[in-house]
Amino acid sequence: MLFRSYNIVAKFNATDFNQFSVSTSMAQALTIGVSPTVTLSSISPNPVQAADSVTFSAIVLQTDPMEPLSGSLDFIANGVSLGNVPFANAKPLPGGGGLQYTLLTSNTNKLNLGTQSVTARYNQDGGSYATTTSSGQNITVLGYNSTTTASASALTVPYGTAVNLSATVSHVATPALGNGTVTFFKGSSVLGTGTVNEANPTATVPNLILSGGTYLIDAAFSGDGTTYNPSTSNPVNIQVTPANATAVLAASTVVSLGSSTTFTTTLTPSVSGAGIAGLSGRVVY
Repeated sequence: MLFRSYNIVAKFNATDFNQFSVSTSMAQALTIGVSPTVTLSSISPNPVQAADSVTFSAIVLQTDPMEPLSGSLDFIANGVSLGNVPFANAKPLPGGGGLQYTLLTSNTNKLNLGTQSVTARYNQDGGSYATTTSSGQNITVLGYNSTTTASASALTVPYGTAVNLSATVSHVATPALGNGTVTFFKGSSVLGTGTVNEANPTATVPNLILSGGTYLIDAAFSGDGTTYNPSTSNPVNIQVTPANATAVLAASTVVSLGSSTTFTTTLTPSVSGAGIAGLSGRVVY
């Protein structure tokens, strides 16, 4: 018996076509065939260190003794195939009645860090067996440590002077650093973000204007998702001191007794431009 899928519809033909028209139902899928028994039998090693090799094994049993298995099998995690084992590479079980499929991956690049479920999916063959997926089995991928180091172009600056922030992600382990994000924080406020990887491990926030005061700024690396864990830098202490303002006083140099006079003061800040606050305050004589 060959595996087949059909779309079944119901069609109504009225006896009196002058009173009622022909009516056809929506299609209903019907599958004729059998499902094999699929078991994900082993994952080794588990837990596994990121970037190391992993061996997956699955057993597929015939449910129709007259119909042999002839399909391939995929191991699936996070909606992605970790690899396909063709029928030609499957090994018959001792005593018959089923096949063993084994996949050796050279690394864990298609797996995420942490714990996730893996399933074995037998793919529809040319005989009577339908696509069938096993129950899931968890695998845990252990990430390597990363180190994030933050720095600033200056630690003490007068207000209005731009500061450049940078953060570099480093690692001791051999595998290359994948894509990740570095986020710069001033407390809970985000100052900027940047993408880092093995070829470009440094993220920057250029031309940052901070208000007067003292700030602790740190950089947090998100991890690359597949090999390296997140890390956060030690805080960088930046002090922004007040900027100078020049005052020029203008008034009459000689005034008669009892006469009034006017004093005019012109204030010029030492810094100005986009993002720079204007002067505000009082002049006292």
